[in-house]
Amino acid sequence: MRKQVLFGAALLALGTAVVSSCSKDEVVIDNTPGVETPVEDGVQEIVLQVANTGDELTSRAGRPLYSAEAKQNIDNVFIVIVNEFGNVVKTNKITDWMQVSADYSTNGHGKQYTWKIPAAELLAEGNYKVYAIGYSNESAYQNSINFYVSAMESAAVSTGGFAKFTALLTNIDAEEFFAGEINEITVGAGGEFELTANQTANVLTLHRQVTGVTGYFINVPTTTVADRGIIMKALSETATKKDGNRAAYNTAIAGYKLRLVASNCNDQIVAAGFNSEFTTTDENVKYIVNGLQSGSFSSNITAGANFSGESDNSRYIVYEISLGDWFPNGDVNNDGILGEADANAGVNNWGKPSTMGDQTVGFQPGSVFGANFLIPFLKKAGTKTLELQLWGKAVSVSGTGETDYEISGGTGSEEILRSWNINLASDDDQLGSTSVNGNFVWTLSSPNYEPIQIEGTTMAEERTSYSLVRNHLYSVGEKGTDEWDPDTDEPEDLSKGQNLILRVNDNWELIHKMEVE
Repeated sequence: MRKQVLFGAALLALGTAVVSSCSKDEVVIDNTPGVETPVEDGVQEIVLQVANTGDELTSRAGRPLYSAEAKQNIDNVFIVIVNEFGNVVKTNKITDWMQVSADYSTNGHGKQYTWKIPAAELLAEGNYKVYAIGYSNESAYQNSINFYVSAMESAAVSTGGFAKFTALLTNIDAEEFFAGEINEITVGAGGEFELTANQTANVLTLHRQVTGVTGYFINVPTTTVADRGIIMKALSETATKKDGNRAAYNTAIAGYKLRLVASNCNDQIVAAGFNSEFTTTDENVKYIVNGLQSGSFSSNITAGANFSGESDNSRYIVYEISLGDWFPNGDVNNDGILGEADANAGVNNWGKPSTMGDQTVGFQPGSVFGANFLIPFLKKAGTKTLELQLWGKAVSVSGTGETDYEISGGTGSEEILRSWNINLASDDDQLGSTSVNGNFVWTLSSPNYEPIQIEGTTMAEERTSYSLVRNHLYSVGEKGTDEWDPDTDEPEDLSKGQNLILRVNDNWELIHKMEVE
């Protein structure tokens, strides 16, 4: 009689793996149409799936972050099987994942690969853990990955001890990579995998191990609030020196930046403490910080920024947007704003920076965009988490009357010209410390990296002071896909003092709506 082992479709555009038993009459079938893999007689098979919504983007960090779209680029998947005594008994490195894997369909498309363990190498009777990481060839963690893979492969030969993957970074720029584990798989006396009635117990889900932060803005002010009036008069048609003023003004603002500054940072990421039962968006969501500060944190990461009103350079720059790269001709209509009006004033007044190359990425004309992957971090008690800043040398104006006002350009030191606080929305589920499950942010404790719950009222998640947790995307402005979609793109207008919103695509774990004041 032909038997079938059903397994779940790939989960949340990240990845799944399933083990199947080893009768030649059995097949592994995706529960969506299109995949049927015969199981060979006398072998053990582990089927690994990684859903993928785009595989064209590559960079040093695996892929750039241009939107809330849950794209990914995994070139390699490294799998470790560990016995009940904590010893590594088998490893497998799947290289060129995008080339060797086969397409299958799960809410779109994805990739599947079957690891066949031959009869001569079958796992013996007993209980096992299956652990895996997925990463790109040009990984920023490459040294750590090479060391880890080598150590685990050696452990498989020498029956050495198993360890979770960790990596150190020397700057705040992190990278998207994936990891997960099956806590227990049982092999029977005949060498078959014993599947339980609960299929999730046999599914390895590879989740993102980082957090993402994006900012999508339009109509960026170019003056301080206090100086806007006098600068506008110096640029007006009635100003005697308007031509020189406009040239000096645009020279000054060419070096302006929007930058996002954070109160905290980590330099060590730990692929552990998995939320294995999490399979669909908003189901069993957990708020896990899997980042730590290493003993060499102060030398790995240099704080070099302030929040508005501070002077101790104790904050961290998440990303910077060079406005001159987007507006090569500056504020062409001289209204004190870089935005839609400048883009609409003629050709070559606005465009995405050349540093994006020929990537098929699009933005609303007149907008700017910045983003970064970060190692997750806990909030600092009593301190706001994020601040958006307009940064540069202030435009100075001399003269005693409207007709003789003269702009001398940006002089002095760079400074914060404007700032916006970025807050969680009042109804965000991350807020609070007295939910049904108590304070639900978790971190990982050394040396075993087991999740521990964050306690204490000072560490409650607040609108201004909150943690950035694993597999959540915090984005200001709405950009659902890498391409520009005029029907859905909504960059945040910085000239109107509106709230800015942080969101997560359905293929991330949770959507956060965050506000800027």
